[in-house]
Amino acid sequence: MKLVKESLIESLSPSGALYGFAGWLTTRDEPIIMSSHHDAAIVAELLDEFIKKQKLEEPKEHWEDDLISMKESLNESMAYKDFFGKQISHEEALHKSIRDDILDIVCEVNYISEKDFKKIDLIIKKVKEICEVNPEIYEKAEEFYSKGKRLELLAEEMYEKYFKNIF
Repeated sequence: MKLVKESLIESLSPSGALYGFAGWLTTRDEPIIMSSHHDAAIVAELLDEFIKKQKLEEPKEHWEDDLISMKESLNESMAYKDFFGKQISHEEALHKSIRDDILDIVCEVNYISEKDFKKIDLIIKKVKEICEVNPEIYEKAEEFYSKGKRLELLAEEMYEKYFKNIF
């Protein structure tokens, strides 16, 4: 028979608790999406559940003041870059991604070779124009991204709705 300790504080290191929490997250059936663009409430709720289940001490007041900031280095490593290596915003990267997916569909449906630069340049310009006058395309792209859905599926929808009869 195994006895459960009243408190694991004495034997569990802070880093051990972090590994335990991360390990527990990977065993859950329901995925958790975490980023600076998503609601952090689910993470806080899961942390609270883990702390209680493991009988860990509650964090002290202003615990965040004791941490070494990682936001800058994290943002730099996760920064979006364009084709030429220039840093671009999440929004710009998402807009370009949906336009590129639509471009791929237009080229595939119309049998346009990737070597036909002149036609492709014209299509790129037209796709961008249509996306700019229909902001719901970009809004839907953000919605798909935040829900972890594939943008290619949205591109198919948007092609049918806005682009099919133009090209």
